[in-house]
Amino acid sequence: MKLMNVIGLCGSLRASSTNRSLLQAAQALAPTNLCISSIVDGTVVSHFNPELEPHVPPEAADWRSLAGTADGIILSTPEYAAGIPGAFKNALDWLVGEPRVYMKPVAIFSASERSLGAKDALRLTLTTMSLDIIEPASICLPLLGRTVTAEEVASDYRGEISGALAAFADEIAGRGLKSTVA
Repeated sequence: MKLMNVIGLCGSLRASSTNRSLLQAAQALAPTNLCISSIVDGTVVSHFNPELEPHVPPEAADWRSLAGTADGIILSTPEYAAGIPGAFKNALDWLVGEPRVYMKPVAIFSASERSLGAKDALRLTLTTMSLDIIEPASICLPLLGRTVTAEEVASDYRGEISGALAAFADEIAGRGLKSTVA
């Protein structure tokens, strides 16, 4: 069976992050035609330096390949100082100019209704990068200030997450399958 391959990028480096729990809940609730094959954070790459082009560090090349071959990306990030965390932005910076991510569908999963600065900054960055934000697949859950496991998030917000993932899968399927997961 061919599956749509989606990856998650978490903006938090905390092991007990609600954003990570949200992405892991999505991984557990993914519909049968969609696989969230990996969840990574900003530690996957070294500091962005455009002078390294075209000979980028191996971890940057691996990250570009992972994002480039995925059918879609789900992003979940906290807000720090009214914006997105540096390591998260750094991971996105490594994708700038990567032709395989041009108009790639992305969903934004938010764990806080109050992170308006991060949402605005993220939307500006994604639009500038020519990534395609799929609004029906983007959700905001009230997890701020809670310490929750992926299982608790999946249990409490099954409908919201499943609905967003179904919308994301429908959008990706409508574009035609490019990658497969065995």
